[in-house]
Amino acid sequence: MTAVAGNDVVISLPAFIGSHSRIRTEERTRTLPIDVRYARTLSWHILMPVPVGYSVKGLENLNRKVDNECGSFTSTAIVEGGNLVIDVKKIYKKGHFETARWSDIVAVLDAAYNFSQAKLVLKKD
Repeated sequence: MTAVAGNDVVISLPAFIGSHSRIRTEERTRTLPIDVRYARTLSWHILMPVPVGYSVKGLENLNRKVDNECGSFTSTAIVEGGNLVIDVKKIYKKGHFETARWSDIVAVLDAAYNFSQAKLVLKKD
């Protein structure tokens, strides 16, 4: 989850939301309807104290928003009161979708996967 880079620390904090599907090139077209079982909302709240003498770099990579007819993925990251605060919400609006909606589902899945792979840097001041 962490790696040292000189005086800085690289952290994989977004990985705390767990693994998310990576849609490969050959999976980007679909011929069958989509079944995600049921409508649901998944939420995560991550709070990490920022060590004294460090600042957080890379927050812009954690602020994302995708919202369409099938679902949404929203993430916000701020430093507030000496803490890094990350809030994430992934929503499936229904359980079943027509094949034509696959690109909407892929947009939500891509946003979640890309977020989960992001890194932050704690930079020594």
